[in-house]
Amino acid sequence: LKRINMKTLETNMSNSTQKLGYWSAIVILTTFIIYIICFVGILTTSPLFIWTKIDDYIAYTQNNNMFFAELAKFFMLLMGIAYVVLISAFHEFAEKDKKIFSRISLSFGIAFMITICIHYFVQISAVRFALSDGNTLGLEHFIQANPHSMMSSINMLGWTVFFGLSSLFLVPIFDKSNKLLRISFLMNGINGLLGAFAFVFNIIPILAFTAYIGLGAFVFLFSIGSIRFFRKMK
Repeated sequence: LKRINMKTLETNMSNSTQKLGYWSAIVILTTFIIYIICFVGILTTSPLFIWTKIDDYIAYTQNNNMFFAELAKFFMLLMGIAYVVLISAFHEFAEKDKKIFSRISLSFGIAFMITICIHYFVQISAVRFALSDGNTLGLEHFIQANPHSMMSSINMLGWTVFFGLSSLFLVPIFDKSNKLLRISFLMNGINGLLGAFAFVFNIIPILAFTAYIGLGAFVFLFSIGSIRFFRKMK
């Protein structure tokens, strides 16, 4: 009886893990699709903004609709949370001798989630409130639009270093039958660390490529690969 109960428990745990992994992958894919829609919405409804000083940014926010920008930040916050759920699910399915890699990946994934969620939550709350109230003293250090602000650096730390390392340490848990996941996580990891290098040394062309084209492409690929992986577990 004890053996049967343990077997049932393991089956239920696998089913729960499969569902969480599957739906978290769908959430990640959905958030990035919505982000792309928001990005297009920003480009089509507002003029391109290049940071100069806080007064110019205030004028920009007052004269343009910020709906798509705020929506994009919310969904990126949601993506960070879904990513930790995804890596947790992969950790449960990893072979025993490879769980050390998925555990390290999960640790970096949590660091990624914390850094970007702090950043985006500050943007959609404290920064928005300050702009609305006209209380802008020192606000330039917290605005995402300022590429040299403290919060932008925290955000880039998450998206480049922590996200990249989390992706790289996840690669060894997949065998050759999961080629899409191996390649997409590997490339996402390399892309992230290359982006960190470009950010620190202010190499704008490389940073632009890694932050937009590279990141978008590899997240899309590992989201699709993850959906296929957990669908096969049913």
